[in-house]
Amino acid sequence: MNSNGTLAHGQKNQYTPEFKQQAVKLALSGEHTQAKTAERLGVKLQTLQAWIKQHRQQARQRQAGIEPLTPEEKEELKRLRREVRQLQLECEILKKAALILGRPPQ
Repeated sequence: MNSNGTLAHGQKNQYTPEFKQQAVKLALSGEHTQAKTAERLGVKLQTLQAWIKQHRQQARQRQAGIEPLTPEEKEELKRLRREVRQLQLECEILKKAALILGRPPQ
């Protein structure tokens, strides 16, 4: 990992939470425009804006007394949602098969 919080050249840019936090703090300081801040940090403007949006959303959640999900919790939530979709699809297939075979679905 480089000193600016990124991975080595040629790898997908992944930034440390600390780098993102500092980037958001700098962008919201008003010292420079978001575009200039993104340019100075070597990140895309859209990336910086996404970090700012996430920061603001988390701040609103904390104000409402809701703790933001950890990355592990987010990953588990995505996995569980995929699993629910798969189970719903399987259930629909079984209902259709039961109708074809002349058995009423339960």
